Amino acid sequence: MAERQRHPHAPPAGTGDNEPLSEWIAAAIGGLILLASIAGLVWTALADGHQLVDPVARVASVERRGERFHVQLQVHNQGGAPAAALRVVAQLRDGDRLVEEAETEFEHLAGHSSREAGLFFRNDPARLALSLAVQSYQRP
Repeated sequence: MAERQRHPHAPPAGTGDNEPLSEWIAAAIGGLILLASIAGLVWTALADGHQLVDPVARVASVERRGERFHVQLQVHNQGGAPAAALRVVAQLRDGDRLVEEAETEFEHLAGHSSREAGLFFRNDPARLALSLAVQSYQRP
């Protein structure tokens, strides 16, 4: 019986053109991951267009530092959209009279996140009415 000659680049004997089942499973999993990633990116892009910036400022603490009073404030963005150049103004009032004002700006505040800042006053906030107001922001 004549022995068949094998071509040097031919696949080993016993393997055919059929791919093993594990390769099909791996390809299917990879395809599902790719589709899920694309769907997630599309969902995020569409949802972010409708989200709002919703910043809320609050006083975290007040302490005396030498001749000045340090007011630690926290701003929390309750909305899902980010804000840039977010400006917060703090006022000390005695009734209707504005006694002192200070402001700070946050370069970036991501959606559903918080940042802190400090303001200094010459007058004691405990003896006056202290108010915080978010004045403005920009969309990044």
